Parts: sequence; C-alpha cells; structure tokens
Amino acid sequence: MGFLDRFKKKNNTERETEATGSRPVEQLPFHVEYSLTANGDLLVEFYDRKADFRQTYDTTRLRVGQKPFDLEGHQVYLGKISWGKFDDARILDPTRQGEFYVDEQEILAELDLSLLQSDLNYCNMVMKYLLDKKRVERYLQSGLKENAEQPNGIYIGGVGVRENGYYKFFNERVGKASHHSDYMKGKRQQHREREEEQKRRYKERLKSQIEKLQDELDRME
Repeated sequence: MGFLDRFKKKNNTERETEATGSRPVEQLPFHVEYSLTANGDLLVEFYDRKADFRQTYDTTRLRVGQKPFDLEGHQVYLGKISWGKFDDARILDPTRQGEFYVDEQEILAELDLSLLQSDLNYCNMVMKYLLDKKRVERYLQSGLKENAEQPNGIYIGGVGVRENGYYKFFNERVGKASHHSDYMKGKRQQHREREEEQKRRYKERLKSQIEKLQDELDRME
C-alpha cells in the first residue's frame, strides 16, 4: 500500500469517526508518513493540507541517508527531494503512482533525523519551509553558477533549535565548501555542456526555418 492509499484510508477513517460522533477529531494541518527504502534510507512523505491552491504541489517527499558526513565541521545529510500534487495523483492509474512525484533533486542539508521523526513541529519546519520548492530550486540554481553571489553548491541550509522553537539557517562556510567541491565543478561543467548543446540545436532549428522561408520567398518571385 503506497502513501496515497494509506493517506486516503486514514482520511476515510477520520470522516467515519466524525460521522458517528464517537470522539472529536483534531485534524493537523498536515499529514506525514515515515518509512525505510530497500537500502535503508529514511523516506518522509509530507502532505500540506493548508497549501495555497495556486501552488503547483501540496506534497513533499524527502529521501535521506541516515549517516551524515562532516563538511567544514558540520554534520550534513545527503538527500533527494521531490514534490507532487495529491489531488492530481488521485486520478492516476495506481500502477503509475511513481509519476506523482517529479523532478527529484539532490540536496545537502543539516538535519536532526531523530527530531524529524519524533517532533511534528520540527518536521513541519523542515518539510514545509526548509524544503519549500521555490526555495530549494533557488539554491540549486545558484549552485550551478560559477560566480554565485552566495556560493552553496547543493547545500540548502538546515533547521536549528532555539528557546522558542525552530528556525532555518544557512552556514556560509558549508555552502562554499559544497560549491567549490570537485563534485560541483563537474556538475557545473555538465550543466554548461547541456546549455551549449541546447543553443546548438536551437541555432540549427532557426537555420532550418530560415532556409525554408527563403525557399518559399524564392518560389514566389
């Protein structure tokens, strides 16, 4: 049973309980599920019931290895993030639910995996705010720039603990270390090569269109 099936089953159970009046149901503004992948990664699927209807997604999926590594004295986790639209997914063929999530992106983040699984407030801060799609994509686009204003590679910051709750942060030293790593140098090189290939193909299409137009003009004379 996948995330969508389990979530719909839970929602149906909540509605049935409310209908019978057996007990009051306090519905959280989000629904979250945890599981492990075949290779032992932690999988977190987060559905935001309060997502703005204009957003292109309402569900966030984080797949993260459970062993951090040291980067400039900070413990960071390598993960993959993707987003989906739950309402759209409900009409998909169940055998094709993998299409629910699109554009999986690789990230580095400073997380507390214990809090992520035990504290819903911390989980909400991570899944809704740290992993906000526009925020993540802005950082990842910056990581592809050779001379970015704020070097970050694939590092997107983390969530810290303070007296009155949790907060997002970004460590510049960690960002620079990720940005100038051999991995990111190779990633930017590949990005430049893809851009050059796209430009080449675009020029070829334009050239072909111009030649066709010229042929038509010649025939009209």
